[in-house]
Amino acid sequence: MKSSCMVIGSGSIGERHAYNLMRFFDRDVFVLSRNPSQKFRNNQLNESINVKKISKNELKNIQDLEILIIATPSSIRSQIFDEFKSININNIYAEVPAAISFHEWQNLKKIAHSFNAKLFAGYNMRFHPGIIKLNSLKDNFISIRSVFGEYLPDLHKWDDYKLRYEAVKELGGGPLLTSHHELDIAIMLMGKVKEVSSFSRNTRLDIGASDHTVVTLFHQNGRISNIDLNFFYRRYTRRMEVSSKDNLIIYEPFSSGLEISDNEKYTFKNFDFNQTYVDCLDNIFNQKVSEQISILEIDHLMKVTDACLISSNANGRIIKV
Repeated sequence: MKSSCMVIGSGSIGERHAYNLMRFFDRDVFVLSRNPSQKFRNNQLNESINVKKISKNELKNIQDLEILIIATPSSIRSQIFDEFKSININNIYAEVPAAISFHEWQNLKKIAHSFNAKLFAGYNMRFHPGIIKLNSLKDNFISIRSVFGEYLPDLHKWDDYKLRYEAVKELGGGPLLTSHHELDIAIMLMGKVKEVSSFSRNTRLDIGASDHTVVTLFHQNGRISNIDLNFFYRRYTRRMEVSSKDNLIIYEPFSSGLEISDNEKYTFKNFDFNQTYVDCLDNIFNQKVSEQISILEIDHLMKVTDACLISSNANGRIIKV
C-alpha cells in the first residue's frame, strides 16, 4: 500500500511538491486547496490517478500522512493545524521561509511536537552542487557580497502581483523573507551572526511590503556578509561574490556557474534545479542528514531575521542577535 502525503497550497510551489511526490517517490498525494474543482496548471497532475485536490471537508476521511508539506504563506501556517487534529502525521515540511519570526517558528515547533511529528524546512538551495562545493571551501572565506533580484510583476502574470503574499507585509512579504535562501546561505558559509544592520525601502513598486532590502551581517568570527534583495530587477539575478584567502569566487547558479579560479570553473546548465527539491524530500524519507538544514540552524536563522526586521524599522541601526 502506498504512503499518503499531503500538500497544503496549490500554487506553483505546491504543484512542484505534488509532482515530485508522485513522480520520484511513488506516493499518493492529496492537495488541500481553496479551489478543489480548479484544475492543476501541470497537466501531468490532472492526468494522474495518484494526485487529488481536496477541500477541508474531506480531511475527515484521512487517518495517516507520511508527510504534510506546508506551501502556504508563512504567516498563516500555525492557524491551519486545528483541521488536522484527528490525523496521524509523521513529518511536517515547511516551505521557505520556515516562519516569519522566531516566535512563529517556536509555535510551529510546538505544533509538530504535539503531533509527535518530525519538523523540516525546505531550504533547497543547500542542495545545489555549487553551494555544496562552496560549503567545502568555507574555512578560507573572508567576506560575501550577494544579490538576489527579480521583477515581482512578472512572476505570476495570471495573478494580481499586488495581492500576492510577496507584496503583502502582513503575510510575510518583502524580499528579506521571500528571498530567505540568501540569508541562510550566508550564515551557513560564514558562521553565526553577532549583529545586523538592515534597510528596507519601497524603491519602485507600489506594494504594501518593501521591494528592496539591504542587509549587513556581522558574523561572530569577524567576517562580514552584504546582501542586496529586491523585487524590481528586470532580469532574474542570483549572484554571490566570495572573497577567500586565495581567490575572488563568483557564483551564479543560473547563468555563468561557479568560478573558483581561472583553472577551476563549473557550469550548471545541464543541472535540473528541481533536483534540489527532490533531494530535500529524499533526505526526509530516507532519514539522511547531509545538507538538510537543522532545527538549531533555523533557530539562529530566525533570530537573525528578527534582528534584521527590527533594524529595518530603526532605519538600519545595528541590532544584536
